[in-house]
Amino acid sequence: MSAEKIPSGQKANCPVCGYFTGISSTCVRCGARINTKISIKAVRIISFAGAIAGLVLLWFAAYIKQPEKVNISDVTEMMNNALVVIEGEVVKIDLIEDKNTLKMVVSDGTGNINVSAFNKLDAFRKALGEGMPSLKDRVRVTGALNVSQAWGVSMFLSVPSRLEMVNKYIVKTRKISAITPDDTGDLVWIEAEVLSYEKFETRKGFVLHKFVLGDGSGEIEMVLFDTEFNSLSKDTRTDIVKKFGRFRMLVEISQYRGEPQVKIHAPADPLNIVRLKSAGPQQKAGAGKLTAKSVAVIEDKDLGNTYAIAEEITGQSLGADDSVLTLAGKMDLRIRYAYTEKIPGFDSIAKGKYRIKGPMKVVREDGRLVLRITDFDGVSLERVSAKTGEKAAKPPAPQKAPARKNYVMEDKRIDVEKLEKRNADKIRKKDTGSSYLVTAEVLSVSLGSDGIYLELKDTDTEMFVPYEYEDQIKGFSSLNGGNCSIIAPVRVTAQSNIILEVFRPESVRIE
Repeated sequence: MSAEKIPSGQKANCPVCGYFTGISSTCVRCGARINTKISIKAVRIISFAGAIAGLVLLWFAAYIKQPEKVNISDVTEMMNNALVVIEGEVVKIDLIEDKNTLKMVVSDGTGNINVSAFNKLDAFRKALGEGMPSLKDRVRVTGALNVSQAWGVSMFLSVPSRLEMVNKYIVKTRKISAITPDDTGDLVWIEAEVLSYEKFETRKGFVLHKFVLGDGSGEIEMVLFDTEFNSLSKDTRTDIVKKFGRFRMLVEISQYRGEPQVKIHAPADPLNIVRLKSAGPQQKAGAGKLTAKSVAVIEDKDLGNTYAIAEEITGQSLGADDSVLTLAGKMDLRIRYAYTEKIPGFDSIAKGKYRIKGPMKVVREDGRLVLRITDFDGVSLERVSAKTGEKAAKPPAPQKAPARKNYVMEDKRIDVEKLEKRNADKIRKKDTGSSYLVTAEVLSVSLGSDGIYLELKDTDTEMFVPYEYEDQIKGFSSLNGGNCSIIAPVRVTAQSNIILEVFRPESVRIE
């Protein structure tokens, strides 16, 4: 090899053969010793700068090129693992607390996709706050697609920032009467009472819990599967099966055989069903401040107003959904059948004359003005004398109960056969404290707080039978106002009117 140096303008070339040697100290071609070479430090600086520049360029390229928004129906297996954006409505959502997992189904109108965030529910709640999605919300999700024949199309969310709220669905409160089959799928708040509850098993072995809910404007069925019922809190399960428990519920509307139904949305969420308290003292007191009004002067201008009504019941009829009471022969009061149980003594209306008192609202139904009760806690029934039409006050229980107790021994000593016989219409207040064997024709039977009251023919006098005597009087159940007579030993008591208090029930005869 020639030792003559070959001229070269590059410091990193071999001075003998001119081959590029880089940082090597010996030429790999001719073996000549190299005195000049590229600095290792320079190589490192150039490499580091190049890497930083490359990363910046990659970030910039990713920033200016956002994931593509696609329709769910356009997703194919070729798009598996692709990062895409999907926007749609949440049609189903599950918050799995024990697994800290969020699962939901999003629909964009062309199809559905399952979106999941495993073991990240708490992180999503903390990051999104009030922006946490719920049913009917419109959301935008960005994530990697998972496409398979077995599981269909799904997406996994890795960070909360990839879930955005587009439009929050505003849930409104609605009356039951305003719910129709056309509202299927809607989410609404209702405030209703439990009118009935039934638990039954289907042919396939599913356990269902069926409720009838009412809010005064109408009634609707609610059916829960056993798993949904058991997901309610223990206190809620206990309260909801009790009749007339009142709740505020977030429900989803569905239909069955053309009739609307509801079910509690996400029953595991305690905020979706809340027990409401009964009207407090201030609310009830407020009902007493209502303007008193006679049904005779109610006009179209009173529509929608609530008044304190106190009128005699002059008729009763049965409608498709209501018990209809005619007040003072002028106006109808309509009461849903399930609510009649909330009025003490309601079953006695057909057996005598009564006045009903309480807060009532003027509404228009079937083209005419009628009344609806607004607060059943404020409703009461009062007996009315058959003769004069005046209110006949019942003797209060505390006054009569001690009398029965004090006379027990005296009652046992009385010889019923030696009692003076009288017709009920011949008894006067001056006879108070005396005992007689009274004969009377019974017009009607009504229930009081401490016993049974018999309205007697041709007199304002009433006969009183303590509840404990009912089963001891033979044929007592036949007292239906149909030409029945009673012969009974009684003691005369007097409060606002004369009361004939029955004693020695074994001596009473019904004819």
